[in-house]
Amino acid sequence: MKTQHNIARQESQQYGTSVEKMFFNLAVKNGNKIREASQFENMKKHIDFHITSKDGKEYSLDVKGMKKISRNDYSVQDEWIFIELKNVNGDKGWLYGHADYIVFETKRTFIFVLRTDLVAICEKLIDVSYQVESSQDCAYRVYTRHDRHDLVSRIKLSDIPKEKTKVWRKVA
Repeated sequence: MKTQHNIARQESQQYGTSVEKMFFNLAVKNGNKIREASQFENMKKHIDFHITSKDGKEYSLDVKGMKKISRNDYSVQDEWIFIELKNVNGDKGWLYGHADYIVFETKRTFIFVLRTDLVAICEKLIDVSYQVESSQDCAYRVYTRHDRHDLVSRIKLSDIPKEKTKVWRKVA
């Protein structure tokens, strides 16, 4: 029997997959070479794609779709980004993975941030000693989901200085 929680998780995964496909197609349209990461890289290293830019440089990317603040919200939003410090198994989350860049989807763009820059920003802003009970309350604090070993927080996308980002418009 499917629970409300399982349905929400499945919808979130489907949305994430559609965002990755949209990003892949945009990368090709923008003249980049792109390939999907292996299943091992995706699961253990938090890498979705390897991209070779027009200037011949190769980068690894972890693409993040917009998220709802609460499972009960009607739609996704792009003001806040969720940060995974630890994954569901209690291992390093994607923030501490191996991707060169984390790419955040917004309504009109994809925003690239060097993962190491994002680590520095998050380590300044997130109070890991302050644990809350709900994802709605985890702004700059940490939250663990019931029966999981993850550690999640959220920050405003605007907390990332524009000079630390690169932007691709979704529609050229």
